[in-house]
Amino acid sequence: MAHRTDPESARAAVAVMDGLCLQALLTDGAYDEERARGVLARVLNEAPRPPLAGSSEPPADPTDT
Repeated sequence: MAHRTDPESARAAVAVMDGLCLQALLTDGAYDEERARGVLARVLNEAPRPPLAGSSEPPADPTDT
């Protein structure tokens, strides 16, 4: 990942993926690729930040880029 982003963002993305994988494994849940892509995009600032399902975070302003 280092060739695609800065080292800190790469570490954050790996930590997010570890967390998503552990969550699926420990809860016998299904791996949700669409959610994983959305979360990674947020971490890497590559997409607008719509709230995740069940999130108390307010919707992002569409003019924020």
